Amino acid sequence: MRRLHTNKIVGQRYPEQAHQLRQLVRGDVVPKLLVLRDTAGAERPDIRSYTAALREQMRRVHRAVGYVLGGEVTLGDLIEVKTAPTRDLRHLVKDANGDPSVDSVLVMSPVSGSYSYEKIVAELSPDKDVDGMNPDSGRMPRTPLAIQQTLDHHDLWLPDRHFTLVGRGRTVNSYVDEALLDMMGEERYNDQVRVITKSNQDELGPALQDSEVAIVAAGVHNQITPELIGPNMRAVVGVCIGDIHPDVRRIKGDLLVTPPHLDRRYLGIGAVTASNAIQGTLDAAMSRLPGLS
Repeated sequence: MRRLHTNKIVGQRYPEQAHQLRQLVRGDVVPKLLVLRDTAGAERPDIRSYTAALREQMRRVHRAVGYVLGGEVTLGDLIEVKTAPTRDLRHLVKDANGDPSVDSVLVMSPVSGSYSYEKIVAELSPDKDVDGMNPDSGRMPRTPLAIQQTLDHHDLWLPDRHFTLVGRGRTVNSYVDEALLDMMGEERYNDQVRVITKSNQDELGPALQDSEVAIVAAGVHNQITPELIGPNMRAVVGVCIGDIHPDVRRIKGDLLVTPPHLDRRYLGIGAVTASNAIQGTLDAAMSRLPGLS
């Protein structure tokens, strides 16, 4: 078994991202990503992991710029994390919409309380929605995009592969599902993609036996066990911490598996997702450069 490393993917981006940041700062523009978290969910392992990954990816870009920034622009200037009760998140979103110094906003999911995540992101300006969760933004959400990019890097995002999607939530596999349909076409999609939800759990084992790639985003602890993995499986991508039983990582061979702890932020999908958010922030800030707006 090999871990699904993503260092090479994000590492290839640092020079260009550092070039963008250098260009922005020289033009007196300081890009800013605002991360908003619900108080009740801020201690969830997945949210803590993603927050850490965002800070780490921004830190690496900041460091790659070098002496140009000096002490004028700090990491705290580039990324700010605010944690508030759900009822206050919508007010923070509205404030960010009107703040020209904030280039992009990422609202962490899930949130608690009666005011839903969908309602909160619906109030976020599409131009500032770096995660693509507002349908009007026209962007593919960062996590499914990161899954696609990672699999493509390993020559696994191809129309002749067989996929199993475990879970079809609104933030990950629903978008992966649509992307697979677009890539494959309806006939091939119907033959090569299996979607497992609560209604057809009994099909999980047979589907994984026939698959080459499994994308697991159901949030069920230890759902994927070694005996479920078929002989042709090439990659098991876990989106939530604990999706994959630890024994899967002991299978011998070339199986690519996401690391057991997603807060090892140089590995797995989280690092690519965070890198995508950083790239979106830099791109948005470029519109504030004199002569480029």
